[in-house]
Amino acid sequence: MKVLLIYPDFLESKGGTAQHGSYSEGLASLSAVLKSQGHQVALMHLTRPAREREYLAELAFHRPDLVGFNARTSVFPYVRQYARWTKQYGDVPTICGGYHATLMPQETLDTPGIDAVCIGEGEYVMAGLSRALERGEDWSQLPGLWTRRNGRLVRNPVAPLVDLDELPLPDFGLFEYRLLAASQLSTALVILSRGCPYSCAYCCNHGLRKVYPNPAKYTRFRSPERSIAYLEQLRASYPGLRFLNFMDDILPLNREWFADFIDRYRKEVGLPFSCRLRANLVDREVVSALKQAGCYLVHMGVETGDEELRKTVLQRPITEEQLVQAFATCRELGISTLAYNMINLPGETVRATLSTIELNARLKPRRLVVSIFYPYPGTDLHRLTRERGWLDASDYRSDMPLRQPGYSPAQVWFMHRYFKSLVGVYQLLYRLPVPAHRTVRHALEAVLCSPLLPRRCLALAADVAIFTGVGLKRFLMRHFPGLYLRLRDRVVGRVSA
Repeated sequence: MKVLLIYPDFLESKGGTAQHGSYSEGLASLSAVLKSQGHQVALMHLTRPAREREYLAELAFHRPDLVGFNARTSVFPYVRQYARWTKQYGDVPTICGGYHATLMPQETLDTPGIDAVCIGEGEYVMAGLSRALERGEDWSQLPGLWTRRNGRLVRNPVAPLVDLDELPLPDFGLFEYRLLAASQLSTALVILSRGCPYSCAYCCNHGLRKVYPNPAKYTRFRSPERSIAYLEQLRASYPGLRFLNFMDDILPLNREWFADFIDRYRKEVGLPFSCRLRANLVDREVVSALKQAGCYLVHMGVETGDEELRKTVLQRPITEEQLVQAFATCRELGISTLAYNMINLPGETVRATLSTIELNARLKPRRLVVSIFYPYPGTDLHRLTRERGWLDASDYRSDMPLRQPGYSPAQVWFMHRYFKSLVGVYQLLYRLPVPAHRTVRHALEAVLCSPLLPRRCLALAADVAIFTGVGLKRFLMRHFPGLYLRLRDRVVGRVSA
């Protein structure tokens, strides 16, 4: 069987199309399983929207027996388009998988040109489908598939969860490494686990867990031994590799596993790396072990400085004290930090966003990311915002699908564009004597909350500066990666390979 995987890997926004070129662990693992069973696998990695003529030319070149689409929510409108074009090419069976397909299976299956939907993890679902097609057998009853037969909806139960150690190591060769964004920085994205046990209301993880009859077993890690084998094969596949970026939701989630793995990593791998932590699980022992093993940057979710929003809306019971302590511990032990933040959360106001800005000023992350909240389908907050009538999106490409009373689009855009600058302003305010700090802060917040502030004009001016900076960053990454790495070192601290 010739299997062609279609991977739309870009973001569209009012600022244009962002070309990512990112590695996908799911596709690499799926390819490894298919190849281990004798199938041929090719990848159409789309880092920009494809035109009809070039898409059809790719299909003609590969002549697939099965086409599989990987669907994130943000690119699902393009999957609809590509599915139609595929059927124009010929009567090739099509299947769609990924978290959007899993959480929105009915919508996905109703898409013209999609013959089947994979629910949950797809390695052995795709292998079973490929084997049945090759043998000319009926595949409509395979676990993990939704399809239609004679106009009747067929919803099969999800396939069992697999032990990650039983999977073949990912097919790193599926991707052209030199064209990936991370590879231009001599970096590889890696993931040793699946799932997260927490139920943050904005995250798809709790929805994915609910798909399975045994959700408590959804979060799994490769064994430390298998994890090291994975990393050794990765390094052998990419000889120029200098850094790793662990994409696991929480690398030290299982402390016993983490202690074993990080000790092996320090002795047997030793590449500088970044990873993700959760503030309430951070202590000196964890951070010290990370530092000794070569960690130079940790990513942590702050999300909001409004504790009520954090606990009741996001369902993320992490206290401000835990956040402050986690960032301080990393800073004290010499690991740089990156803070993730969101604005325009359900029920948020300008004042609440200012509390997030103030908290970031206190946390002092070396880098920070701020995004406009997107209520992804299948999450608790998607249901909440839809029930309240705040969801305003005709398709999934909207930059700001949430329109709520008390926080106008102009206010959201302004706060998003000036978030990082305002964090710097608040950090300067903390250097003032207390009486002056309070006076200047109250005056500043009065201006920022004033209806007379020309937010649209200021946001447009910020857009010009932001897009110029993003363009410069991409130019340096592509054409002068060594210079970019040296500049990055100045931001996140010196990294030695």
